[in-house]
Amino acid sequence: MKTKLLLTCFALACFLAAPAQNFKKFRVGIGVGYARPSGSGSQGGGLVYLEPSCRLGDAYSLGLRMEWAMVASGLSGSAIDMETFDLSSQASYTLNMQYYLGINNFRPFLGVGLGLYNLSAIKTDVIVLDGIDPTGQGQPQTHAESVSLSDAQSKFGFYPRFGFDVGHFTLSIDYNFIPNARTTVSGSDASFRNSYLGVRLGANFGGGRK
Repeated sequence: MKTKLLLTCFALACFLAAPAQNFKKFRVGIGVGYARPSGSGSQGGGLVYLEPSCRLGDAYSLGLRMEWAMVASGLSGSAIDMETFDLSSQASYTLNMQYYLGINNFRPFLGVGLGLYNLSAIKTDVIVLDGIDPTGQGQPQTHAESVSLSDAQSKFGFYPRFGFDVGHFTLSIDYNFIPNARTTVSGSDASFRNSYLGVRLGANFGGGRK
């Protein structure tokens, strides 16, 4: 329902937008990148995105960013030393506004976006002791078991961004501020830091000069 609302707002804004003077109104961006969270036990991973946008003028554009990142969120607020957690997906559906500083093929921009982040459950592998040889001979029998530390959930977040367009290519950096997920580790209160830095490289279809 929340995702449909974002889509409706994007379509309505594009319909009401004033036509651009020098640049084509619509474009679609697609690309890949690297996502890096923070905190104890965090681990970076890849991301892919799809971002249609429409121009509200030569200097402004409104975009709908759909991004899927694979990261291991880091732990904070706990004195427990944890190793890395399993990679989990973060799917986001956000609206953003960009302001362009140039009018040539090289166009730096600043922007801000906000929307919905769907976070999958956070898990880690623990070693479980099966038993000990009563004779004292040999090694203890163990096995690895996956334990869920935080349930799947949805949160609203936002991000500032900056970058530049060169022809039909884009390099951008977003920092996604997402509220932490509360959890308990070995009886101690802690939280997972869902925020992450995204570095993105992509290609744009449409949106060039008329």
